[in-house]
Amino acid sequence: MKKINFYFVLSLLVFCSCSKKAEKIGDNDVDQNQVIPDFSWTGNQIAPAEITFTNHTKNATSHHWDFSNGTTSTLAQPSKVTFTEPGAYTVTLRATNSSNNVFTSKVVLITENDNPVASFSYTFKNKVSYAPATVQFHNESVNAKTYEWDINGRKDYVQSPLDYIFSLPGTYKAKLIAINGTQRSTVFEKDIIVESNPNPVAKFAIGMSPGGYFVGQEIYCVNQSTNSESYLWNFGVNSPAEATSEHAIAKFDKPGVHTITLTAKKNSLSSSRSINIMVKALP
Repeated sequence: MKKINFYFVLSLLVFCSCSKKAEKIGDNDVDQNQVIPDFSWTGNQIAPAEITFTNHTKNATSHHWDFSNGTTSTLAQPSKVTFTEPGAYTVTLRATNSSNNVFTSKVVLITENDNPVASFSYTFKNKVSYAPATVQFHNESVNAKTYEWDINGRKDYVQSPLDYIFSLPGTYKAKLIAINGTQRSTVFEKDIIVESNPNPVAKFAIGMSPGGYFVGQEIYCVNQSTNSESYLWNFGVNSPAEATSEHAIAKFDKPGVHTITLTAKKNSLSSSRSINIMVKALP
């Protein structure tokens, strides 16, 4: 597997919703059959790394793991997974029951030595990205014991800071340094874009795959849109049929460049985003 630049890490953390209507219980809307996918992991994240994944998913009857290292599993609790080379691996868990088919992805960093590496992702609470917007930060650093955050000028020294409210629209900087003793990582930073209106914003990510994508492979398309109520996926000519699910799985029968387009909708408004991928013939 080709080594990946740690300073441009695809960070994915998606909480997947379901299509079935919720039942009213007390003051909260709760769907008793809703699949809520989640997982965590432990292990030394220095290559070659053996990682143990723990499934915290609720209400699922079947599972499918894709570890982005060429291996998959259908076990609820998979065996130890080996990552032989350093990199940023997008691990995806698809969980299903009789009425729901949802999935979530997280990035697992594997390093080449024990130096600290800083990384984080963020999500908008309730998928609302317009001001005032509440941002939730998720620390994905490795080989670190302490941390230095700088979120729009606010300093913090915890593993994961409290939710941060951006009251005004604009582009803000969030920075993180991971520390282990006297070793300090390179600064990892991201732009946080807070919208000025409640219009839909289409955004999605595609799970990484070692060696690229191949004919017949399931390609996970993880929806990260905000301010949206419905979705339409299009995979181009002579490709999979359009889909209206929140997240999508694409499988292409022919090699070549394919365009995946997501349109996020809210009332009469819409926003679109496209990503081109190269699909290779099977070796």
